[in-house]
Amino acid sequence: MIHFADILIEEFEKKVSEMKVQNREVENLRKGIDKKVDQYLDRIGEAKSQEIISKYEERIYALEKQKKQLVIQIVPVTQETVRTAIENICAIVTDTFTIWKEGTCDQKTMLLQLIFDGPIFVNEK
Repeated sequence: MIHFADILIEEFEKKVSEMKVQNREVENLRKGIDKKVDQYLDRIGEAKSQEIISKYEERIYALEKQKKQLVIQIVPVTQETVRTAIENICAIVTDTFTIWKEGTCDQKTMLLQLIFDGPIFVNEK
């Protein structure tokens, strides 16, 4: 007999694994940006023209902005994160009928997303 908690744990282990892979990919992209920035900084040190230096500075600025956006995508993966998520889902699942009957549209959508894969289209009526 499969227990609901076992299914949750298995699904969250998959999700944690996916998040770790995504974090590694983002980290590799960040390192690539750092390498490009370092190359531009080396070129600035060798450049004689202020116009060329300005172009390199613009590119460095754009790369730094891109790096900041990547850092936002990194999701800290800890046991506490997973435990909290499991507890939240268990609390929701234990009272699904009440949520379905009295909950907001957002709560009902979240409930449907827990049950079904793929996109959920909701009519608020």
